[in-house]
Amino acid sequence: MTLQQVSKRIKTTTDLRGIVSTMKMLSSVSVPPFEKALASAKEYGQTLEDAFLALALNTGWEPPALSPAPAGKRRAVLIAIGSDNGLVGRFNREVLKAADRFLSEHGYDLNAVDTVCVGRRLALTDRRTRSATAVFATSNNIKELPALAAAILLKTDELTAGHKAEAVFLAYQEKSGTRIHPRVIQLMPLSRTWFDTLKKRKWGGRMQPMMSAPKTDLLAAFSREYLTIAVAGTLTASLAAEHYTRMLNMQQAEQNIDESLETLNLTYQQARQNAITDELTDIVSGAESLTKQSSKRRTPLLTKHRKKGKTPVIDSNRKEKI
Repeated sequence: MTLQQVSKRIKTTTDLRGIVSTMKMLSSVSVPPFEKALASAKEYGQTLEDAFLALALNTGWEPPALSPAPAGKRRAVLIAIGSDNGLVGRFNREVLKAADRFLSEHGYDLNAVDTVCVGRRLALTDRRTRSATAVFATSNNIKELPALAAAILLKTDELTAGHKAEAVFLAYQEKSGTRIHPRVIQLMPLSRTWFDTLKKRKWGGRMQPMMSAPKTDLLAAFSREYLTIAVAGTLTASLAAEHYTRMLNMQQAEQNIDESLETLNLTYQQARQNAITDELTDIVSGAESLTKQSSKRRTPLLTKHRKKGKTPVIDSNRKEKI
């Protein structure tokens, strides 16, 4: 590799490092707002859970159990949340892998599962056992997530009614501390495990709330609001995990680029030293060649004068022997 080629590669790698550092910084500053929004969504979700608890205490309501369909013939709708952008490694693939494992373990036929993909990259990844039934683009604007959640739920209702699916599941990536891991939850109908845990919770006040509205109206309102905040919350959690994953990947890429730059700089120094050595060698070789040629021109002239018995005369102006 020539000195010019090495220098060009160093410049290209340095520019790439600047891009990677910028992307890492953008991802790092994007994580805290999503985590803050997720905390707010969880707090509101707990308020809605209290509403369900009050409904259960006042009316004896309980969520319906899943129908006992034969294993391998059960139909479902899967909402898989991934990313629109790249540089997240196996982020999308891990979501689908966890969803496939969960559905298979619970007796669902993967070919009979309608998949709603949130994230174009995830839709491109979902080509192994099935194709995406619907694709939604993710949004980095926190204020747009409730509207996106409502659109996803509307499409899910259409698929559930049209294909007679018995359940809807959510698959997404979640950030826990410094770890990212996939998670699959049951969205509809409301999980019996969730309800059993809810019933163990004690009511926070001295008296239970009075409910004058019809049970069906309250249940519909609570369910609609709870499902919307659940999907919006998972969208927020997925975006926080996505940006955190990209930040880690950019950090690793930055380290790899630094190592490459160090190697390239050593290569450049070696190539430059070789170039200097070659130039010095050429100069020394040229000087030796000129010395030999000058010596050959002077020797015959001195021999001629000596044969005639004459002494060579040196002209001070010409600086050469006559």
